[in-house]
Amino acid sequence: MATTEPIKSSEDIQKVRNVLTLKRDRALFELGMHLAFRGSDLLSLNIKHVIGKVTGDEIKVTSEKKTRKPRITNLNQQCIDVLKPLIRERFNEGAKINDPLFVAQRSKNRLTIVSLSRLWNHWCKLAGLEGTFASHSGRKTKAYIMRVEDEMPIEVLMKVLNHSSPAMTLRYASIQDKECKQFYMRAL
Repeated sequence: MATTEPIKSSEDIQKVRNVLTLKRDRALFELGMHLAFRGSDLLSLNIKHVIGKVTGDEIKVTSEKKTRKPRITNLNQQCIDVLKPLIRERFNEGAKINDPLFVAQRSKNRLTIVSLSRLWNHWCKLAGLEGTFASHSGRKTKAYIMRVEDEMPIEVLMKVLNHSSPAMTLRYASIQDKECKQFYMRAL
């Protein structure tokens, strides 16, 4: 079984954004990366969890499905920008405040983790990216980009991702062969 990969550059993230046409898909993609929730936790959100939120507001998942650990995260402006039109659309469809935020287009039932994985894979393929992408790709993308482009310490990523082991965070942060080569090539 192939390991789910992160999107490894800001340019590739933009390529995926460019292929997203549905409000739901744009919100799934942005929140998937920016909140770094596990897919199951992202899909557990209801409209009431995000309605009326502004930049900097918290979202609390009271028990992550996998670990049962509480998790609090903050919404950035990109999250707010995709949530507002999605919430309007959901209400226009007749949704109520306690209804799921993310639903299937036809059935209007809560999206499943399998559906989310298929969507991520589809978006990345449409954008011309090669690799194995699934529901965890957003979470891994955030960790990878923050480590590589922003040089965020592994200890901070570990806390943000709610990992109990540095080894798991290192897997998410995807140390690349070219980085190992740089280590050996660096003269002291």
